[in-house]
Amino acid sequence: MPNTQPIEADSYSRLLGINRQAFSEAHYEVAYHALAAALHAASDEADQTRVREVQVVAIEQRDWIDEHRPEHRLSSASARKRGQQNIFWMLERQAAALGQLSMRKTRQPS
Repeated sequence: MPNTQPIEADSYSRLLGINRQAFSEAHYEVAYHALAAALHAASDEADQTRVREVQVVAIEQRDWIDEHRPEHRLSSASARKRGQQNIFWMLERQAAALGQLSMRKTRQPS
């Protein structure tokens, strides 16, 4: 059902704001999920600039956690101990792949 109330900003902007607020409050899982949702919003709009922005934020937040909270379950060190990759790293890779796919689509002749 469509929302009939006015919305001040688009979904991407709101989700990125939630990401940044949650990250600043050390709610890293919430921040991750908001950033992943922002990537979907950017991808839905085929907005390469925003896809790239999500990629950059994912790198920055992954690096911050690794440096300042290496014991946190979302740190790269914690992920490695479990035999996994850091989820911010995976999100950055997803954004990079979406950016590449989007660029290929725009280069293809109609």
